[in-house]
Amino acid sequence: MAERDVRINSYRPTGRKVAVTERGQDDPADLAVEILSPDDRLSDVRAKVEQYLARGVALVVVIDPDAETAATFRRSAPPATLHGVELLDLDDVVPGFSCRVEEIFS
Repeated sequence: MAERDVRINSYRPTGRKVAVTERGQDDPADLAVEILSPDDRLSDVRAKVEQYLARGVALVVVIDPDAETAATFRRSAPPATLHGVELLDLDDVVPGFSCRVEEIFS
């Protein structure tokens, strides 16, 4: 599986705290975050997102610093691209976390 920039396992079923883990671990995360680089190809990013979801990742967020957007991909919902004052709500995988997209880039 491709390495993601950030992964989070909530451990909610066992009652443990949220854990942020390092790159390269193989078990599926609750959340994977990709931060686009100028040399990333859209087809490669789409393939990574599909890999994550197929492996059981609940939510993938792709951050595009150039466009200042956050795209969300969930197995249970259609993709969404958020901008500016729109709310990035990750409460389903990171309890209590939400922010306006513009806050990521400020």
